Amino acid sequence: MEKYAYTAASIPIYILIIISLFVRHTIHGKVNHIFMLLNFVSLGVALVDFIDGTLLYNAITSEIELFFSFNLISIYFLLRNSTLPIYLIFLLVYMRQDHWLKKKWVNIILWLPVLYVLTLLIINPFNNIVFSLKVNPSNGISYSREKWVISFYVISGAYSVAILSVLAKTFRRVTVSKFLCLFSVIVMTIIAIVVQAIFPNLSIEIFSTALSFLCIAFFVIRPEEVTNLRFELPSFQAYEDGLKKISSGSRNVQIQIIRLLNINNVIAYFGEQEFLRCVKLIASSMVTELYRVKIFSEVYVEEPGTLYLVINDTELDVEKSFYYLRDKLIRSSSQNRALASMDVVSTSIKVPSEISDLEGILRLGHSFHKFMPKGVLYYPGNKIIASQDYEIDTKLPEILRDAINEHHFEMYYQPIYHISQGKFFTAEALIRLKNPHFGFISPAFFIPAAEKRNLLHPIGEFVLDEVFRFAGSEDFKRLGLHYIELNLSVQQIVDPELVDQIKECQTRYHVDPKNINFEITESVYEQTNEIFKRNLETLTEMGYTFSLDDYGTGYSNIHRVIHLPLDIIKIDKSMVDASDSSAGKHIIADSIGMMKNINKTVVIEGVETKEKLDEMTKMGAEMIQGYYFSKPIPLRQFIEFIQQSNA
Repeated sequence: MEKYAYTAASIPIYILIIISLFVRHTIHGKVNHIFMLLNFVSLGVALVDFIDGTLLYNAITSEIELFFSFNLISIYFLLRNSTLPIYLIFLLVYMRQDHWLKKKWVNIILWLPVLYVLTLLIINPFNNIVFSLKVNPSNGISYSREKWVISFYVISGAYSVAILSVLAKTFRRVTVSKFLCLFSVIVMTIIAIVVQAIFPNLSIEIFSTALSFLCIAFFVIRPEEVTNLRFELPSFQAYEDGLKKISSGSRNVQIQIIRLLNINNVIAYFGEQEFLRCVKLIASSMVTELYRVKIFSEVYVEEPGTLYLVINDTELDVEKSFYYLRDKLIRSSSQNRALASMDVVSTSIKVPSEISDLEGILRLGHSFHKFMPKGVLYYPGNKIIASQDYEIDTKLPEILRDAINEHHFEMYYQPIYHISQGKFFTAEALIRLKNPHFGFISPAFFIPAAEKRNLLHPIGEFVLDEVFRFAGSEDFKRLGLHYIELNLSVQQIVDPELVDQIKECQTRYHVDPKNINFEITESVYEQTNEIFKRNLETLTEMGYTFSLDDYGTGYSNIHRVIHLPLDIIKIDKSMVDASDSSAGKHIIADSIGMMKNINKTVVIEGVETKEKLDEMTKMGAEMIQGYYFSKPIPLRQFIEFIQQSNA
């Protein structure tokens, strides 16, 4: 009984590991499935060894009991000799080397030794070439291992060499602590064999393996790394770790990315739980459909709602598969309005043939939807990364640094027409970036990128300097314009040094504050801190005016319009476009009337046709800005335009 104490101790360890995998939600994905199987097989080894060694072996008094004991020992040998090949498969999958498992000759070499063990165990009852077990009336139980059992140790040695070679080839793909845990299985097995050779009564091999698996369960299979507990799906961290192994190896995969675009609306209308259920349904449907055609895949989720499908088949027509799954889900969602209301777009990319670097793969997943043609639900990733817009987006940090250091920025001006005066009254100053290689780059690209990288400060300084230079020039005075509008960003309006910068520009270029109007978008008004209030109050006291830009694009708050020092309200192009409908006409007409009633000047943006100009004029608009009169143009061209138009 003392001989099997360590075996008995291993049983609760394996049970603990299995329970923890369920409790910690680490049961999804191929890696977790194989590790779960490995622990079930090892638990079987421990139970068989303990039952036979402590219950049956010591109580055998008949041939029937001998038969059961004989078979338990055979099962022990079979399960024990299966653990190393299963562990080898676990390593290959975990290290993203499972492309080897697609090769028939690898599978033959992998499982042939197990088949050999099974064959010997089947014929062993007839010739006792592996082990013998007899009941001797005079001496009790007689158990002995025979000469062919040595081949089992040779097989274990061969598996150990294969495991060590996989670890040696891939050790840079994991942290040192994880590598030591994975390596410990072989080390502990060798130590256990040596100890048992010296002390035959210490059966510690099963116990040592249990300790190694416990180490792997808690330090390698970590739920915070492999599972998103909110969605109960493999996490983005697990996806990223997997990509590191894929991009550094020779495995060829296809990655499909599905992005949910209207998450906030779905949650608002149907609730958080219904949203989570729908995402899990989409994920499981993707994997199931591919498995149905014998294609293995793994799905991962990234907050707030992007799914990544790693497909072990680069020839799969992902576009066809995506539309088939989408149509199937739509047909099945007649009773699921949340699923039917989800807007999804998708792309796919082959790794490493179309893209190989980890950063590039992750960037595509985060931004592909911004570069898809309008109205298209699926667009190939190789076409996206080959587009100039995507290349620009990728290189924006360098482009912005060069633009600031090498003066690639230029100010353009868009004239604003005053209806009652019949001439151009003012203009909006707009920054443009002209890169030597890519040409003009849209502010929609470089402004958000500059904001993320805290580069708006030098850009804002450039804008202030250029606009004040023009507003203080003789050209501006000769044009007869009343003021120039320029945009202040969120970062500028909460900058404690903003007022000093403006004072410096005002003094340097001798600008009258009434010649400058600062445009602020509604997002600025979320920054209701003391610096924001102080800057607004100080600039107003100095004689500068403010306008609210893009009115009608967000949650336009009439409280802000009334209580903040706003002189001008600029109605956004989206409202102008919406005036094609009867309801849209009423909304924009009422907005114009309301603003005029509280003594606000109204500028209509985005007017592109004579019909819209006439329509806005009838509604009472005072000033018009849009392509109907002029697009934004460089300063020299702008001066000539105003001189000719206002002559």
